[in-house]
Amino acid sequence: MADQSISDHARDRFDRVRRSAVGIVRRSAFYRWRHSVSPGEQLLIVPQDLRTTDPSFLAEVEDGYLGLAGAVAEVGEKSAFDLVPPSPAWESELHGFSWLRHLRASEREDRARSRAREMVRTWIARHRSQKGIAWQMPVVARRLISWLSHAPLILDPADPAGYDRVMRMLNRKLGFLAGGYNESADPAARLLGLTAITYGGLCIADQEHFIDDYTGLLADELRDQILPDGGHVTRDPGATVEIILDLLALRQCFSARNRVPPEAFSETLAKAIPMIRYMRLGDGFLARFNGMSATWPDRVAMVLAYDETQGANRIEAPDTKYVRLQRRQTIVLMDAGSPPPLPMSSRAHAGCLSFEMSVATEPIVVNCGAPGPADTDWAQMARSTAAHSTLTINNTSSSRLVRGATMEERLGAPAINGPNRVEIRREEPNDGSVAVRAFHDGYAQRFARTHERTLRLGPLGDRIDGTDKLLAARGLLGARNLARVNFAIHFHIHPRVAVRLGIEPGTVELALASGDTWRFVASGAQLSLEESVFLAELSGPLQAVQIVLRGISSGATEVNWRLERREPATHDRRRALEERFAVIEGSRRDEE
Repeated sequence: MADQSISDHARDRFDRVRRSAVGIVRRSAFYRWRHSVSPGEQLLIVPQDLRTTDPSFLAEVEDGYLGLAGAVAEVGEKSAFDLVPPSPAWESELHGFSWLRHLRASEREDRARSRAREMVRTWIARHRSQKGIAWQMPVVARRLISWLSHAPLILDPADPAGYDRVMRMLNRKLGFLAGGYNESADPAARLLGLTAITYGGLCIADQEHFIDDYTGLLADELRDQILPDGGHVTRDPGATVEIILDLLALRQCFSARNRVPPEAFSETLAKAIPMIRYMRLGDGFLARFNGMSATWPDRVAMVLAYDETQGANRIEAPDTKYVRLQRRQTIVLMDAGSPPPLPMSSRAHAGCLSFEMSVATEPIVVNCGAPGPADTDWAQMARSTAAHSTLTINNTSSSRLVRGATMEERLGAPAINGPNRVEIRREEPNDGSVAVRAFHDGYAQRFARTHERTLRLGPLGDRIDGTDKLLAARGLLGARNLARVNFAIHFHIHPRVAVRLGIEPGTVELALASGDTWRFVASGAQLSLEESVFLAELSGPLQAVQIVLRGISSGATEVNWRLERREPATHDRRRALEERFAVIEGSRRDEE
């Protein structure tokens, strides 16, 4: 387990032992007696599901197909629970029942209700034993929230026996979560478990003791996981969106029961919602850092609808360590932080000092992003430094994978470690520009180099100047003779941007859908256009292009580059661009 410190090992080991001990207590006879759940006979309130819906889902189901988690399974006349699932993510979403919201949105209410009740009855009949994905803690938590949120769809007062079966299963899930939520190594899963327990205590009759016993734990978990600047401890912007949506609906449940929610609720929302605004590019999508895949624009819009800061943008994110530069309609976001602690880094990416850039509503420079649940074969590549718009040495990543069968089984994927030291300085010169200077030591031990990057966004937002330096690492490593290394600086370009080599050597021309053109120019390295892939798309991976600056470094090395807007497009120029984009769109359709 290279680069993992002794203190990290000790902390992780202690955390596992503590959770194991708590799990033994929670599975004990005394604990089961203390938290035994007398079957609630009624629901007191029904939570609101704030996620948007797809009313066409019922028609798809009735046609014999079930599309979940980016994959479609042909069900035919069978039960969906009899199928071999196309992916683990599809199976998790099936058993999580979050798709009930789509049935509830159907205009054919009677048929949707009948289908929902049939599937719930089938699930109860076939999944009484607590085994498999269906009984993994986060899946149980999501299922409990989904059944509560769509209770009018699945509960039939005219069928007392069926009604009782559903209520008994709801109570059983509540007890299951109460006894096991803390055994998960995934912080987001623990938080979801506590959230679901609190939902159950508020919504189900005679279960108020769960509110008393677990709301404080939920508040503590929120304070631990949501950093002071509003970002999630995993540094994944998308994780924060999902937490906010669950928390907003839960806060409404407290109000409906005439209870005062913990102060941690309002504290979390007050800092987390503005952080979502901070992490958005001009097209409204979240920057693709550290596990962020495709943005669900409707969910982000729902979150921002509850923003009480009236749209005021924060200047910095000192805890999550993302840097935002903005002038007029141009936005630049940089990842200037180390990975999260090991137990929380299984989705983190080795993208230190990478950046994304948009102009108005059009993204230009991006990272590849995390793949969707149906394309997990891309996951390891997506986490590499080369999949980000930053510098690599000898085609290696600035972070190291921490291998180990036990850890990978617990976390679901390898953790990453390093860089250990990242420094950033934001500057606003008197000329109206804004800049960030940052460096990291992710390559210090292996190649005796540090990477320093400076980005400067011009006052009109029409020019960004960049400098990438490779410097001798500090201390003893930097004092020895430096070996020659190969370096590459990657600039992944969004698939909607047309790219071609410029007429002048060492230049690239970029054409936006709006008709604007930008020019990229560099010195100090050899420029080329190479293939790339954009993974953060709801429809699946898209072919893309990247600008790559390559060279050899045998000492201190500096590469300068610039991306600037060209003259406004003329009518003839815009027409030519439209023809080029027709070719791009055609190739994308062929690929899909």
